[in-house]
Amino acid sequence: MKCVFDTTINLKQLVAASGEKLMLPVNGKPMLEQHFSSMSKAGVTSLFVLLEHDSSMRAAIAREALKFGFNPTFLEVDERKVATRTSLMQAEPYLKESFIYWPANRLISDELAQQLVEEPISSHQVLSLVYSDSSHPHCDKSNVFRVSYQPQEQVRVANSEQKSATGYDIGIYKCGTIIFKLIEKVAANRPLSWNRVQSALTRAGRSKVIATTSQHWALIETTKDIEVLEGLLASHTLDQANLNPIDKSALYGAYCAILPSLMKVKLLKEQGTMLWLLLVLIGALLMTVGNWLIILLGSVAVAGVIVTYPVIDFISDKQPLTQLLRGKTLAVYRMVMVIILSTLSAMQFGVGIWVLIPIIVLSAEAFFLYQPEPIADEKAERISNSHLIHGVWLLLSIFFFIPTLMLTVFAVLPFSIGLTKGLQKYKTYQRDKV
Repeated sequence: MKCVFDTTINLKQLVAASGEKLMLPVNGKPMLEQHFSSMSKAGVTSLFVLLEHDSSMRAAIAREALKFGFNPTFLEVDERKVATRTSLMQAEPYLKESFIYWPANRLISDELAQQLVEEPISSHQVLSLVYSDSSHPHCDKSNVFRVSYQPQEQVRVANSEQKSATGYDIGIYKCGTIIFKLIEKVAANRPLSWNRVQSALTRAGRSKVIATTSQHWALIETTKDIEVLEGLLASHTLDQANLNPIDKSALYGAYCAILPSLMKVKLLKEQGTMLWLLLVLIGALLMTVGNWLIILLGSVAVAGVIVTYPVIDFISDKQPLTQLLRGKTLAVYRMVMVIILSTLSAMQFGVGIWVLIPIIVLSAEAFFLYQPEPIADEKAERISNSHLIHGVWLLLSIFFFIPTLMLTVFAVLPFSIGLTKGLQKYKTYQRDKV
């Protein structure tokens, strides 16, 4: 599938040097990388790039395209075609079959791109992506056209039983070669408007639509639009993460809010898990100061760090340390907190009968780190792997004020988990023995 990538559209409002506008980051990745990644995953194999004369974007586009196996053909567009918005006509000699027209200021998710590529059309049709809801923040933009398709047999809505669709034109198209004749006709006396192209296609019965309620698209005209898109894509990105159901139901909105900012921090991608461990240790050591208010502040810091770890795990997914600790981070956290609370107890009361608590808990945690035992009961497994519950439980235990009571209350959580795993392992042993 061929794709025409149009960079001659208006990007003047984006605050960046001319050659860097398409390199502005979206969720930590340059816009160009987002474009080419979606094209590659959707099945685009040949790339044509429309450029203004003396454009400074050529080098960046070539560099980013090469990362995804594209060897782009650059087509320079004269000022008249840029002014009349008919830059696509420059690619006509190279396109003898259907192709994707992709303006550089339109971003869509991989799934939408794949639907666009896979839906078949004839040479006399144009396939559009139409947002059929009205809650997207870019629906009120002047360059996002409201489109209506009247019920008629010639108009089909892909992947839908409806015979008509009403919504907002997302602005990326799969075009048959008929598009060039339409552009010549529609833009004969005034600058091209894709809204008029759509109207002409609908009247001729040559329009085809993929109606979607997905919010994972955007028209990028200002840096504010990038921030909006990052927020929209955050939910899509988090859907790919393996979140605990309890954490997801309670913290999904918070995770979506912090993800765009965290993904821009290069250190988190490279050393996210190491940084997380360091913050846990710093907060834990702060608790050993002995003053209850300092202990509370330290525990709040630790709880905050532990609750946000699922996002850190997702961002630093490829780190060796992240992969090594996957499924073990909560056990490590529980052991660290038992050691810290035991230290506080020893500092205040010396060694006593209470030391049996950390001995039992730490022994069980170490054993199941060495021999992992997933909990069979789904509800118990969710609770034992919830970062939210671990954070809240720590804060709850701190409000018992006396270190030994803090330790006892906190130890209920790891003790319960260890006991559940131990009984399960014992039942398995007994069954295998028989």
